[in-house]
Amino acid sequence: MLKSVAANLNNSKQFGLYEIGRTYIRGKEFFPREEKFICGVVVNKTFYDALGTLQSFLSQFQSTKVRVENMTSPPPYAHPSKCAVIKCGNIEIAAVYELHPQVLKNFDIKAAVSAFEINFTRLAGMKSDFSYTPLPKFPGIEIDVSVLVNKKTPAREIFELIRHSDQQLIKNISLIDIFEDKSLGEDKKSFTFRALLQSPDRTLTDTEMKTVQEKMFKSLRSAGFAIRGL
Repeated sequence: MLKSVAANLNNSKQFGLYEIGRTYIRGKEFFPREEKFICGVVVNKTFYDALGTLQSFLSQFQSTKVRVENMTSPPPYAHPSKCAVIKCGNIEIAAVYELHPQVLKNFDIKAAVSAFEINFTRLAGMKSDFSYTPLPKFPGIEIDVSVLVNKKTPAREIFELIRHSDQQLIKNISLIDIFEDKSLGEDKKSFTFRALLQSPDRTLTDTEMKTVQEKMFKSLRSAGFAIRGL
Protein backbone atom coordinates (compact mmCIF):
# COMPACT_ATOMS: atom_id res chain seq x y z
CA MET A 1 0.00 0.00 0.00
CA LEU A 2 2.78 2.43 0.86
CA LYS A 3 4.52 1.72 -2.45
CA SER A 4 1.25 2.67 -4.17
CA VAL A 5 1.05 5.83 -2.06
CA ALA A 6 4.59 6.82 -3.06
CA ALA A 7 3.80 6.25 -6.75
CA ASN A 8 0.48 8.14 -6.70
CA LEU A 9 1.99 11.17 -4.95
CA ASN A 10 3.62 11.96 -8.29
CA ASN A 11 0.18 12.74 -9.71
CA SER A 12 -1.98 13.78 -6.76
CA LYS A 13 -1.43 15.30 -3.33
CA GLN A 14 -4.62 14.15 -1.60
CA PHE A 15 -6.28 10.78 -2.19
CA GLY A 16 -7.37 7.49 -0.67
CA LEU A 17 -6.64 3.87 -1.53
CA TYR A 18 -7.88 0.52 -0.26
CA GLU A 19 -7.12 -3.12 -0.81
CA ILE A 20 -8.76 -6.41 0.20
CA GLY A 21 -6.54 -9.42 0.76
CA ARG A 22 -5.91 -12.58 2.76
CA THR A 23 -3.60 -12.75 5.76
CA TYR A 24 -2.06 -15.84 7.31
CA ILE A 25 -1.72 -15.76 11.08
CA ARG A 26 0.47 -18.26 12.87
CA GLY A 27 -1.21 -20.03 15.78
CA LYS A 28 -1.07 -23.28 17.72
CA GLU A 29 -2.51 -25.24 14.82
CA PHE A 30 -0.27 -26.82 12.17
CA PHE A 31 -1.65 -24.59 9.42
CA PRO A 32 -1.83 -20.80 9.86
CA ARG A 33 -5.23 -19.19 10.38
CA GLU A 34 -6.46 -17.52 7.21
CA GLU A 35 -8.38 -14.25 7.60
CA LYS A 36 -9.45 -11.61 5.08
CA PHE A 37 -8.58 -7.96 5.78
CA ILE A 38 -9.44 -4.60 4.26
CA CYS A 39 -6.67 -2.02 4.42
CA GLY A 40 -7.27 1.63 3.53
CA VAL A 41 -5.09 4.75 3.55
CA VAL A 42 -5.88 8.46 3.31
CA VAL A 43 -3.11 10.79 2.18
CA ASN A 44 -2.64 14.36 3.40
CA LYS A 45 -5.68 14.09 5.63
CA THR A 46 -5.83 13.68 9.39
CA PHE A 47 -6.09 10.65 11.65
CA TYR A 48 -9.68 11.76 12.33
CA ASP A 49 -10.49 11.62 8.60
CA ALA A 50 -9.38 7.99 8.57
CA LEU A 51 -11.40 7.29 11.73
CA GLY A 52 -14.47 8.96 10.20
CA THR A 53 -14.12 6.92 7.00
CA LEU A 54 -13.83 3.73 9.03
CA GLN A 55 -16.84 4.56 11.21
CA SER A 56 -18.92 5.44 8.16
CA PHE A 57 -18.09 2.08 6.59
CA LEU A 58 -18.82 0.12 9.75
CA SER A 59 -22.15 1.93 10.23
CA GLN A 60 -23.42 0.04 7.17
CA PHE A 61 -23.19 -3.19 9.19
CA GLN A 62 -26.12 -3.10 11.60
CA SER A 63 -24.50 -5.40 14.13
CA THR A 64 -23.57 -4.98 17.79
CA LYS A 65 -22.77 -1.33 18.47
CA VAL A 66 -19.12 -0.58 17.79
CA ARG A 67 -17.00 1.59 20.05
CA VAL A 68 -13.63 3.32 19.78
CA GLU A 69 -10.91 2.58 22.33
CA ASN A 70 -7.30 3.64 22.77
CA MET A 71 -4.79 1.19 21.31
CA THR A 72 -2.73 -0.15 24.21
CA SER A 73 -0.11 -1.94 22.10
CA PRO A 74 0.26 -0.15 18.74
CA PRO A 75 2.23 -1.93 15.99
CA PRO A 76 5.69 -0.54 15.25
CA TYR A 77 4.51 1.08 12.01
CA ALA A 78 1.83 3.16 13.81
CA HIS A 79 2.23 6.54 15.47
CA PRO A 80 2.22 5.69 19.21
CA SER A 81 -0.12 8.54 20.21
CA LYS A 82 -2.44 8.62 17.16
CA CYS A 83 -3.97 5.18 17.07
CA ALA A 84 -7.19 3.47 18.14
CA VAL A 85 -9.05 0.18 17.90
CA ILE A 86 -12.68 -0.48 17.04
CA LYS A 87 -14.48 -3.17 18.99
CA CYS A 88 -17.80 -4.87 18.39
CA GLY A 89 -18.82 -6.19 21.78
CA ASN A 90 -15.56 -7.58 23.15
CA ILE A 91 -14.14 -8.46 19.74
CA GLU A 92 -11.57 -6.23 18.08
CA ILE A 93 -12.54 -5.83 14.42
CA ALA A 94 -10.50 -2.85 13.22
CA ALA A 95 -7.57 -0.55 13.91
CA VAL A 96 -6.93 3.00 12.75
CA TYR A 97 -3.69 4.94 13.07
CA GLU A 98 -1.40 7.55 11.64
CA LEU A 99 1.72 6.05 10.06
CA HIS A 100 4.92 6.38 12.05
CA PRO A 101 7.17 9.14 10.62
CA GLN A 102 10.12 6.74 10.33
CA VAL A 103 8.06 4.33 8.22
CA LEU A 104 7.08 7.15 5.86
CA LYS A 105 10.72 8.20 5.64
CA ASN A 106 11.70 4.63 4.75
CA PHE A 107 9.32 4.80 1.77
CA ASP A 108 10.43 8.34 0.86
CA ILE A 109 6.88 9.63 1.45
CA LYS A 110 6.77 13.34 2.24
CA ALA A 111 3.11 13.47 3.20
CA ALA A 112 0.87 12.71 6.14
CA VAL A 113 -0.66 9.23 5.83
CA SER A 114 -3.29 7.63 8.05
CA ALA A 115 -4.58 4.10 7.64
CA PHE A 116 -7.12 1.59 8.90
CA GLU A 117 -7.28 -2.19 8.91
CA ILE A 118 -10.54 -4.12 9.15
CA ASN A 119 -10.69 -7.82 9.95
CA PHE A 120 -13.39 -8.59 7.39
CA THR A 121 -13.58 -12.23 8.44
CA ARG A 122 -14.61 -11.21 11.97
CA LEU A 123 -16.88 -8.44 10.72
CA ALA A 124 -18.70 -10.77 8.32
CA GLY A 125 -19.27 -13.18 11.20
CA MET A 126 -21.19 -10.61 13.21
CA LYS A 127 -24.96 -10.87 13.29
CA SER A 128 -26.46 -8.18 11.08
CA ASP A 129 -30.08 -7.39 10.28
CA PHE A 130 -29.99 -5.40 7.08
CA SER A 131 -32.96 -3.36 5.98
CA TYR A 132 -33.63 -1.24 2.93
CA THR A 133 -33.78 2.53 3.39
CA PRO A 134 -34.95 4.59 0.39
CA LEU A 135 -32.91 7.56 -0.74
CA PRO A 136 -34.12 10.83 0.81
CA LYS A 137 -36.66 12.74 -1.27
CA PHE A 138 -36.17 16.06 0.50
CA PRO A 139 -33.00 18.16 0.83
CA GLY A 140 -31.13 18.41 4.10
CA ILE A 141 -29.66 21.34 6.03
CA GLU A 142 -26.11 21.35 7.39
CA ILE A 143 -25.18 22.99 10.70
CA ASP A 144 -21.60 23.61 11.84
CA VAL A 145 -20.80 23.93 15.53
CA SER A 146 -17.39 24.68 17.07
CA VAL A 147 -16.84 23.57 20.66
CA LEU A 148 -14.06 24.64 23.03
CA VAL A 149 -12.77 21.65 25.03
CA ASN A 150 -9.82 20.52 27.10
CA LYS A 151 -7.03 18.94 25.07
CA LYS A 152 -7.71 15.52 26.62
CA THR A 153 -11.41 15.57 25.71
CA PRO A 154 -12.14 12.85 23.10
CA ALA A 155 -14.07 13.85 19.99
CA ARG A 156 -16.47 10.97 20.64
CA GLU A 157 -17.80 12.69 23.77
CA ILE A 158 -18.85 15.77 21.80
CA PHE A 159 -20.17 13.58 18.98
CA GLU A 160 -22.51 11.75 21.36
CA LEU A 161 -23.78 14.97 22.95
CA ILE A 162 -24.71 16.35 19.54
CA ARG A 163 -26.24 13.07 18.39
CA HIS A 164 -28.51 12.77 21.44
CA SER A 165 -29.70 16.38 21.22
CA ASP A 166 -32.18 15.45 18.45
CA GLN A 167 -32.19 11.85 17.22
CA GLN A 168 -35.15 12.44 14.91
CA LEU A 169 -33.78 15.09 12.54
CA ILE A 170 -29.99 14.72 12.92
CA LYS A 171 -29.08 12.12 10.29
CA ASN A 172 -25.31 12.39 10.15
CA ILE A 173 -22.48 14.03 12.11
CA SER A 174 -18.89 14.45 10.97
CA LEU A 175 -15.80 15.97 12.54
CA ILE A 176 -14.48 18.51 10.02
CA ASP A 177 -11.79 20.40 11.94
CA ILE A 178 -9.55 20.34 15.02
CA PHE A 179 -7.96 23.67 15.93
CA GLU A 180 -5.24 24.20 18.51
CA ASP A 181 -3.76 27.62 19.28
CA LYS A 182 -2.53 29.60 22.27
CA SER A 183 -5.35 32.08 21.67
CA LEU A 184 -7.85 29.43 22.84
CA GLY A 185 -6.28 29.26 26.29
CA GLU A 186 -3.98 26.93 28.17
CA ASP A 187 -4.58 23.23 27.39
CA LYS A 188 -7.54 24.01 25.13
CA LYS A 189 -8.54 22.96 21.60
CA SER A 190 -11.57 23.34 19.38
CA PHE A 191 -13.62 20.67 17.60
CA THR A 192 -15.83 21.67 14.67
CA PHE A 193 -18.62 19.24 13.83
CA ARG A 194 -21.04 19.32 10.89
CA ALA A 195 -24.53 17.92 11.45
CA LEU A 196 -26.89 17.02 8.62
CA LEU A 197 -30.57 17.63 9.41
CA GLN A 198 -33.11 15.88 7.22
CA SER A 199 -36.72 14.72 7.26
CA PRO A 200 -38.11 11.82 5.20
CA ASP A 201 -41.44 13.57 4.57
CA ARG A 202 -40.80 17.31 4.20
CA THR A 203 -38.31 20.08 3.55
CA LEU A 204 -37.17 21.51 6.87
CA THR A 205 -37.82 25.15 7.68
CA ASP A 206 -35.37 27.69 9.09
CA THR A 207 -37.34 27.59 12.34
CA GLU A 208 -36.86 23.82 12.64
CA MET A 209 -33.17 24.22 11.90
CA LYS A 210 -32.79 26.88 14.60
CA THR A 211 -34.72 24.70 17.08
CA VAL A 212 -32.34 21.77 16.54
CA GLN A 213 -29.36 24.13 16.73
CA GLU A 214 -30.54 25.42 20.12
CA LYS A 215 -30.97 21.83 21.33
CA MET A 216 -27.37 21.11 20.31
CA PHE A 217 -26.09 24.22 22.10
CA LYS A 218 -28.11 23.40 25.23
CA SER A 219 -26.80 19.81 25.33
CA LEU A 220 -23.18 20.96 24.98
CA ARG A 221 -23.48 23.78 27.52
CA SER A 222 -25.20 21.50 30.04
CA ALA A 223 -22.14 19.25 29.85
CA GLY A 224 -19.88 22.21 30.61
CA PHE A 225 -18.59 22.99 27.11
CA ALA A 226 -18.43 26.43 25.47
CA ILE A 227 -19.65 27.17 21.95
CA ARG A 228 -17.18 29.18 19.86
CA GLY A 229 -18.16 31.94 17.47
CA LEU A 230 -21.26 33.12 19.33
